[in-house]
Amino acid sequence: RLKALVRVVQVFFREDVTVSEGTFMIVGLGNPGRRYMRSRHNVGYEVAREFSQRHSIRLRTKKKFRSRIGVAVVASKRVVAVEPTTFMNRSGEAVAFAVSFYGVRPRDLLVIVDDVNLPLGRLRIRTKGSDGGHNGLKSVITWLRTTDFPRLRIGIGGNESRSLTNFVLGDFAKEERTVIGKVVERAADAVDAIIEEGIPAAMNSYNRSGEEPAEGSPLVRENIEETIVGKTNGGPC
Repeated sequence: RLKALVRVVQVFFREDVTVSEGTFMIVGLGNPGRRYMRSRHNVGYEVAREFSQRHSIRLRTKKKFRSRIGVAVVASKRVVAVEPTTFMNRSGEAVAFAVSFYGVRPRDLLVIVDDVNLPLGRLRIRTKGSDGGHNGLKSVITWLRTTDFPRLRIGIGGNESRSLTNFVLGDFAKEERTVIGKVVERAADAVDAIIEEGIPAAMNSYNRSGEEPAEGSPLVRENIEETIVGKTNGGPC
């Protein structure tokens, strides 16, 4: 069944296949369950929910999609909001099924994720790129077999004195939560701008100048190497 799904996804991502135009998909990555609800790793979920509430999108659980999904018209475009209900490192399975079902091109897919390599509250929009050590993005790239899709990264800071797994799966501190509440709203503004004005304009408005840690930094290497649950069962990090 997984091989069949992969073949479907590959067909939809071929340039010579005609698919429906005008459908834009936002995907907020996170982990399901109350345990992880307010964790740093779930900030992608929070942005997807903020965006959905603004536009009266009701996210419904769709078991066959392994996601919560809602659809609405935003800025004259059909927009599909998705929250994978797999664990983080199996997010790609849910995303692949959703993009194949709705016929979404890579350029019309926006993946929203946390980023330990950005300072707390910093937003970074990119049109494409590597996974940067993020296992959710890594899974999406693996399943879609492309890195050419936009992503919105949200800085959650980093703490080299703690295990990275414990850090990202932990809740925001009280003072951080105050910051993140505002950042989630601003990130939802950025999603609106991407849909209404396009990626370049949104990047000009929401990307802030400053040095980003390189992808070979200690935090990124630890994230790549540290796996708390095997690929077969999936895991929250």
